[in-house]
Amino acid sequence: MDINPFIQTAFGAIIGGLVVIATNWLNTKREKRKEVQAWYEQRYVTEGIDCLLAYFTNLTFHFVRLPNDKAILLPDAPVPVEALTRIEILLGINGGMEFLGVFIAKINATLLSSEEEQDLAIVPLFELCRMLYELRQEVLRLIPRKINHKNQQLNIAQFSDSIALHIFNYVKGTRVVDRKKEQITY
Repeated sequence: MDINPFIQTAFGAIIGGLVVIATNWLNTKREKRKEVQAWYEQRYVTEGIDCLLAYFTNLTFHFVRLPNDKAILLPDAPVPVEALTRIEILLGINGGMEFLGVFIAKINATLLSSEEEQDLAIVPLFELCRMLYELRQEVLRLIPRKINHKNQQLNIAQFSDSIALHIFNYVKGTRVVDRKKEQITY
């Protein structure tokens, strides 16, 4: 009795089984990665950046004047606190909502101010919307290549720095205007 065909059959079965196991493992890993990427996109893009963009777009309508010098009337949208937190997590900013919260507070205060101050606020608001849109595009571009686990951070420090600088400059500018108003009233 020749044992060689038996060894060949057993070896073939073992190799075939290992190929099936490896294929199943790779498919499972790929599916899990896709699920994590979908979760990441949902959490940080759909429920984060997109909500903020919608909120800031709503704010821009409060600054736009119609030909008869009336503002477009839209209901005030609630501040998207969860979206603010998600953006700050995405950008790797420590300290809660102070980062974008200050900007929102200053913009809302400007809505109650003179038309001149409102004119100064519209450009920074549009610029922040542009930055958030670019951030959205970059995150969507990076997710398929860089995200494998839910706790991974994307390297988007350039957006964090530019948004922080933009907000800092706007807040600093509003403080200068506030000081000038205080000097005039005294």
